Amino acid sequence: RFDIGRVTASLPELARTAPRAMEALDGSVPRYDVYGHQHHAHVVADKSGYQDQVAAWEHVPMHKTRSELQAARRERDKPHWSYDVDGDGVVSSLDYFIARSFDKHRGDDGRLQVEEIAEMRQALQDGWLDKFSHGHDATGKLRVQRVVQKRGKILTLDNADEIGETYPFATGEKPKHATLSELVVHR
Repeated sequence: RFDIGRVTASLPELARTAPRAMEALDGSVPRYDVYGHQHHAHVVADKSGYQDQVAAWEHVPMHKTRSELQAARRERDKPHWSYDVDGDGVVSSLDYFIARSFDKHRGDDGRLQVEEIAEMRQALQDGWLDKFSHGHDATGKLRVQRVVQKRGKILTLDNADEIGETYPFATGEKPKHATLSELVVHR
């Protein structure tokens, strides 16, 4: 039978001296059932394969508390001041979207380089931001006007006629079939 009396150390001592304890026990540890009684058939379990993993017990985490970890993450996730596109001192969600779109080294340093800032400013002057519709979060869920995107056009109550630009006959081409009945007969 396994003699647990051979190990007479407290848990912190065992954690510090775990490799020696594993050697003293030859990698054999007692096996218990769910009720805390020693298993009748399999008295010991061979855990010698885990001797190299015991060193992981001694790992000291970078952050001592969860609050400290969350504070470090918040600090890490703050955008760099170069993301302030409009220069008001605050990186708004629109500033972040614009800057993030032009940041080619996103994973490296999280800041815009001089070339990227010049490219971003030129694109903004050329109307790059007009391709996007923003500010929808300000109206909330009780929005009176419907906003949809169809065929690459963002349509609201004010510009619903722009959907006509996406149809081929809007450019002067005649459709093959003038009516739905002709289309059904043709198929």
